[in-house]
Amino acid sequence: MKLLPKIVGWESELPAITLADVPVADSFATHSIIAACPLRPTAADGHPLPVRSHRGEFLVNGCRLYPENEQGLLEISTHEQLSARGAAASLLAGFHVVNQSRRLAEEAGDGEFEIEVLVSSANELSSWGGHLNLLLSRETFDDMFGARQHLLFQLLIPFLATAPTLFGFGDLIEQPDGKVRFVPSSRAGFFGDLMHHGTTQGRRRPIVNLRDEALADKLHFARLHTISLDPSMSPWAAWVKFGAMQLVGLALEMRLAPQNLILDNPVAAIKVAGSDCSLTRKVRLASGDSVTPLQVQRTIAEFIRDRIVEPGDAEPYVPEAEAIVTAWLETLDAMAQDPALAGRRVDWVTKKLLLEHAMDEGDGTDWDDEEIKYLALMYGSVDFKANPFFDGRASFIPAAGAERVVTVREVAALVNEPPPDTRAWVRGRILRRFPDITSADWHRIKFRSKGRQWGGQEIELSHPYRLNEETCGEVVENGTLEEIADHVEGVCWEPGASVRRVGTGASTRAVTKRKAEAKHDADRGGQGQSKRQQSGARGESHGQRAHAAPRSVAVSTTEEREDE
Repeated sequence: MKLLPKIVGWESELPAITLADVPVADSFATHSIIAACPLRPTAADGHPLPVRSHRGEFLVNGCRLYPENEQGLLEISTHEQLSARGAAASLLAGFHVVNQSRRLAEEAGDGEFEIEVLVSSANELSSWGGHLNLLLSRETFDDMFGARQHLLFQLLIPFLATAPTLFGFGDLIEQPDGKVRFVPSSRAGFFGDLMHHGTTQGRRRPIVNLRDEALADKLHFARLHTISLDPSMSPWAAWVKFGAMQLVGLALEMRLAPQNLILDNPVAAIKVAGSDCSLTRKVRLASGDSVTPLQVQRTIAEFIRDRIVEPGDAEPYVPEAEAIVTAWLETLDAMAQDPALAGRRVDWVTKKLLLEHAMDEGDGTDWDDEEIKYLALMYGSVDFKANPFFDGRASFIPAAGAERVVTVREVAALVNEPPPDTRAWVRGRILRRFPDITSADWHRIKFRSKGRQWGGQEIELSHPYRLNEETCGEVVENGTLEEIADHVEGVCWEPGASVRRVGTGASTRAVTKRKAEAKHDADRGGQGQSKRQQSGARGESHGQRAHAAPRSVAVSTTEEREDE
């Protein structure tokens, strides 16, 4: 049994709406935002390279900004993160990148249109939210869908099917009689199947997605691709959602699961969890007992606390595990007493309180008033100045000890730069130095053919966490492409593999030697040139020139408000 750091990331599905006097294509806003993004790789003269519009862009901060489908739905995928706190900061940083790109796209249009980008939205036919990705060992993934499927039914499925109670985004839905009501999660109503490979099958989406696409060395790693969790605007909700999923993943790898928690009908359970603001409706277990979704969440959280966190088995793999499970349980206690006590923590509770307060203030009298519907949409706006959660209107909401989860500075650090402790750093820095590529993915970069040795060859980023600034910084910042590829191969070597990839030492020594030569030349007062200088600018060998740095996204860290 191999336990791995529980790397986590989030794909945000962001409907982008163009407001203009003349009709425009649905994809116009999305492609305008991608083209305007200041973090796209730039050419040697400092100008952005042409947009590869059919697959979007990997950005120099390690994220990916791209159109999800032919209708032009915008998505931004966050950095790979080792901690739930880092993942929450990456989520907000991604929203900031999208918002600044939106603003630049509007400026480029000379006022002919406005663009609104929302974190979540739904109608009768479609739901947009996001996907959570979690690193698992290959052995665990194969076991879970093979010989040990009880892990699915005793832990993963109960967690996902009742998650809207705690992690729902909240929405207004129209009932068959035409009346509008507020529910914890409209997205939950789109899950009508237990397991399959698809992600966008209308109201037949699966609670457990069977997609097996590792985006890493598939002999050792697997990616659990979850599509049933709601998006988050609350930093607290994002932190606990990511952390709870990390702890569930660790329990799966340890082959641990609660007993007697198998749901009789998980599809019915997720619809109950997504529609009941009173938190009193019950779901049936296979044992015949009936419990509320809140009780299912509590059973899972207590099991993880007692079997993994308190014995000290979680911390090496899930940072801040004790704080996460404590916050998880405290909030469940508060919601059992009064859901309003989870305001400013739980998204759907916060959103409901905001809308009710607006109705009390005279902005509307019922859920179906246009002002209330607009305010509900704006809760999902990536423009924080227009978002009622961030602009101060949430200050009246009572908070059950709501602490600051991430600071403005933590978020700002991830807007322009990748985190240093995962392969996101290596990817981002390579794209910053050598952006002239033909294709890029999470686990490989392929460079354009400009020289004999680099035509069509790739740099494989097959190890999600061993590749980082500490292991690769010297070579990635100063080496040629050949040296970087050689070094990365060596770092990616996994103990137990049949063949060890060699070359790490050689590439590091080459960079060290070149730096020594440069220092020697500097000490001589610039009278001579090193062999590297004679061959051209850094990175120019093998057909690749190191390019100018891209523009950056403006971030202010001078004002840190409590609800940020």
